Amino acid sequence: MTETNEKNNEMEVNQTTEAKKKLSEYGMDFDSAVLEEMGYSADKELTQAEFDEFRRKYSEKSASSKKGQETPAPKEAEAESPAEPAEETAEEAKEPEEKTAEKQEEVLLVPHKENDDEMNVDEDWITRYDRIMTKYAKDHDQEWKREFKDEDGNDIQGLKGRMGDAEIHFTAPDKAKANIAGIEALVNLAKETGQDIAYNEKWSDAFKEKMVAACNEMGINIQGLPPQIENKEKETKALPEAEKEAENKEETKALPAHEVDDRYKINAKIAGGRLAEYALKAAAGETFEKEVAEQEKQLAKGFYKVTGEGKPTAELLMKKYAIAMKKGDNETAETCVTALQRYGAEKIERVPNEPQGKYKVVEGKPYAERTDEEKARIDEAMSKALPGLKKEEKTEEQAKTNVAVLAAQKQKTME
Repeated sequence: MTETNEKNNEMEVNQTTEAKKKLSEYGMDFDSAVLEEMGYSADKELTQAEFDEFRRKYSEKSASSKKGQETPAPKEAEAESPAEPAEETAEEAKEPEEKTAEKQEEVLLVPHKENDDEMNVDEDWITRYDRIMTKYAKDHDQEWKREFKDEDGNDIQGLKGRMGDAEIHFTAPDKAKANIAGIEALVNLAKETGQDIAYNEKWSDAFKEKMVAACNEMGINIQGLPPQIENKEKETKALPEAEKEAENKEETKALPAHEVDDRYKINAKIAGGRLAEYALKAAAGETFEKEVAEQEKQLAKGFYKVTGEGKPTAELLMKKYAIAMKKGDNETAETCVTALQRYGAEKIERVPNEPQGKYKVVEGKPYAERTDEEKARIDEAMSKALPGLKKEEKTEEQAKTNVAVLAAQKQKTME
């Protein structure tokens, strides 16, 4: 009997020794911080019974550390709960559409072709851009919410923010990412800073369509715009001949002769720089005059209808002003200045002691806020400065009104 008992004890010891395994061998993931707090390591050897007791304590400790959150044993729970494939598939089907709506696409801002030596932005571009976005949001009954930290708590480079559904991130003065809802605010900033938009073939179709429409509305040039898109835009706007003719007649009756493209407003700082540039070109020779004549022909033919005629018309007037000053033709120069009042330039002053030419443009009140007398004077100057442009038909009543206004103005001058 003694020998049998000894053999049984030896077998029990051997079984106990064999049953011990390292924690890492039990196939369970552990939080090292919780293990350390419990005084265990992955190399700790335990029997099955010891492991079961350890797992119970570990679960309690882990749950306590996570402030009552469930422990990651959830794989078993997932297996127990029935799957809902139809519902999940429907949700998954919606995801690509939602992501497309939120997608941000890259946009480059470029200097205007006539002034590409430097970007028309302040040195502290972030502050200026932030101010422009804040004002734009306020003008549209929204709030510009600037973001300073990303999801990981790191500082955001450049300027990033949102207003309503619009999301924009300027990573540099000439580079931004925006979703479709942010296009109009981005184009407005380009307008405020005197920049163009660079066309990007990689834009989505919806992004392209919205960008072209916004630039056209605000008179911003899209550099590199393919001819087929420009033609498509013209075709979209074109009406059947009969409807178009009827609409033109109706507009002639309803609108005064001075109601043209007045959406563009001159930026005084940028205009001063361009005048200096045009003065240098005018002094260089006759080539510049030929370019100006060609631009006037293009304007008359409607080449700028898609992107807006206000900006090229104002530039043409400034170029003609530079040519007149070079020739000493003060009367024509004054006529150009008066015509420029249509676009918010009250007067042009030459800065003294600047051998290469420097000009200061003084901003005035918007054309829409001027009196009928002022509008008639500006219209008359526009006709004289740019005689090659096609004039709108005037009704007999409108023609009489303009003549009467100008006569009254001359009478006041004589008195």
